[in-house]
Amino acid sequence: MNENKDITLVSVHVELSGAELSYLLQMLGANKLWGTDSAKLFPTDKNENETLLARGLTELKAHQWLRPSGDSRAERERWDMDRNLLHFAAILAEPEVAVVSSYVVSDDEKEVVCHYLTEAAIIELLALANGNYQLRTIPSFELLWQRIAEAFALSFTVEKTGDEFHLSEVDFATLAQAAKSSLPNSFTKSAAAVYDVLVSSERRGEIEIGRIAENELQTGLSLTFLSQPDRDWVLYYDSPSTIVVEGATQQRVAHLLNNFVAPLFTQQMEPA
Repeated sequence: MNENKDITLVSVHVELSGAELSYLLQMLGANKLWGTDSAKLFPTDKNENETLLARGLTELKAHQWLRPSGDSRAERERWDMDRNLLHFAAILAEPEVAVVSSYVVSDDEKEVVCHYLTEAAIIELLALANGNYQLRTIPSFELLWQRIAEAFALSFTVEKTGDEFHLSEVDFATLAQAAKSSLPNSFTKSAAAVYDVLVSSERRGEIEIGRIAENELQTGLSLTFLSQPDRDWVLYYDSPSTIVVEGATQQRVAHLLNNFVAPLFTQQMEPA
């Protein structure tokens, strides 16, 4: 039985099975969950989906997320959903913004952590190795950016500053191809610096951020993280045709994330 029944928006968490999560989301009319294996939560086969929903309902009752309305016979035939859990599910079913972070664990394994944002709340979703899902509230946007930056193991500050390079999409593609082929470089000073980053770095992961409109994720910012022995780098589009490569720190990444997300909400957030 799940002991954490008093869910509030103060950094708490709960664990649900896939069947429980699927039941909650489908009950609210959702047919996908950004950043997750939607086929697992929303089977296209009707019989398979009905079986999943039936199991989810049974497990929600067994874990007391669904309880009889009262002690009388009539009340025992009616079931009340835990209101706080329903609040969790409502945000997952219809978030305003999704932040999907992919962390490289090994050459063939990534860990994906999703955050679903509204003006009222932030919910973190993590798929666990046992097949369950961990849901956690994040109390503020500032703590969210810090949590993401720390998960990429970025340093808070670095001694070297001012390393920032702007390249056209075409020039960056040329550099990337040269790096893959290990071709000798005869680039400009800034291009040579980026080439060195590309050939001597390991990919650490990515962040995709987008506003959800008309049930579609409209990606607006994509960050790629690279790591060298002595420092970290972040790559992103500064404009539709310009790519920025710059040193990555917790402070800088938090600033980038907040500056992109803040305008997506009508309520102004505190700067990171």
